Amino acid sequence: MAEEHLPEEDDSRVNQDPATASENGSENAPAGNPAPDKKEEDRDSKAGAKEKAEDHLPEAEMDKENPETSSPETGIEISKVQDPLTDKTEAGEDPEKAERKKKETKRRKKKRRRRVARVIALLLVLCVAAYAWKTYQTRQNAVTVEYLPATAQTQDITTTDTFTGTIAAVDSQSVMSAVSGATVTEVDVAEGDMVEEGDVIAKLDTSDVEDSIKQLQLQMSTTAASNNLSIESAQANYDDLVNDIADGLNSTVNNALSSIGSAFQSLLQAQTNYNNEVLLNNDANSDTISSAISQVESAYQQTQSAAMQLQNAYDNKEDAIYQYEKNLKDDETYDFDSLSYDQQIASAQMSYDNAETAYNEA
Repeated sequence: MAEEHLPEEDDSRVNQDPATASENGSENAPAGNPAPDKKEEDRDSKAGAKEKAEDHLPEAEMDKENPETSSPETGIEISKVQDPLTDKTEAGEDPEKAERKKKETKRRKKKRRRRVARVIALLLVLCVAAYAWKTYQTRQNAVTVEYLPATAQTQDITTTDTFTGTIAAVDSQSVMSAVSGATVTEVDVAEGDMVEEGDVIAKLDTSDVEDSIKQLQLQMSTTAASNNLSIESAQANYDDLVNDIADGLNSTVNNALSSIGSAFQSLLQAQTNYNNEVLLNNDANSDTISSAISQVESAYQQTQSAAMQLQNAYDNKEDAIYQYEKNLKDDETYDFDSLSYDQQIASAQMSYDNAETAYNEA
């Protein structure tokens, strides 16, 4: 397979064909003596080299976006064509300076690659060290399990159930001390213990209570002594009074007995006068009372009669209504005079009201 190498582009130099060798020679020449003819020859030689390279490329492969392809028909590998006009090396630049720039660029790239390689190597070393430390720690923390031989035998299996919840008593009682201000010195039960009625669950400090009892006893003794003196004094006064009464020497008792006798005589006189007045009034008012009683009895009888008439009127109306409804069901003609019965009821009601008023006024 034939292979043709075309001019390539790099960072600082452009490979030139022999036809352009005279251009480099002209660069070394002084700037004040230009050679127009040689420049024109160089342009012509560059254009010819470019046309020659394009003759070897197929028309479909001449796209600028695919600078490096191979022709499937001819099998000729075509390298990127570098236009000499786009070469970075300008006409007035020194080739040695360009070479130095190229070497400096390569040296910087190598330093950068070494730096990256060192960082990657350091990271790898750290990862390996961390893995080794982790493995070491795991082995140090590993527990050695020892297995002991055991003989198979029959045993009881105990099953334990664990429950989580809140325990509450079925019956709750509040235990309160009857003595206020006492300090608990001892508790004979713990939370959850079973107790029965009459069990001692706590003991109190009774020193303060005992002191209070002693003080109360002392006060009671003093009060009893004082009461005994008062009783003895009262007994002496009573005895003196009894003796004076027995001897008729107590003026208060004598005056009281005299007042009682006078009052009793006044009571007897008032009772006699009252009885006399009642007899006189009974004789004078006997006829009036008898007449009033007769009026009351008459009014009562009228009230009873009016009430009976009223009840009869209600009963008659109810019977008439019942008969009227029954006849309507049997399709019989029956004239029901509700107004007449209402008038009878109203008349009976008026008679009853009048009789009741007369009875109340009597």
